Amino acid sequence: MIMGIILIVCGFYNKNKQDNYTETTAVITKIDIEEGVGDESDTYNIFVKYTVDDKEYNEKLDESSSSYSVGDEVKIKYNPSDPTDITSSSKWIVLICFIAGALLTLGSGLYLGIGLYYVVKK
Repeated sequence: MIMGIILIVCGFYNKNKQDNYTETTAVITKIDIEEGVGDESDTYNIFVKYTVDDKEYNEKLDESSSSYSVGDEVKIKYNPSDPTDITSSSKWIVLICFIAGALLTLGSGLYLGIGLYYVVKK
């Protein structure tokens, strides 16, 4: 249940972050692949280059996907007061946090409620 609540809070945080940030286009400059150990999947560290107020920035994107290639253009959002603070402009991160958080919280609540019902019933 706690993990579900954390995911919901994460969803609100990312939504607020995306609502208050400015969107721009970035170019992928480098992709570092960290191979997963055992059953773990590989991690793709994606680095992008973008320009804000005639100043160029190179930062790591908070997304890991094998579908990107060096040279691809991607939409990102940056903090207007700190352009090095960037996030993917994808709404999927927010949606996944909300759905996973809601399911975990609801499932845990039902499990605890049913368990408590049977304990009190005995």
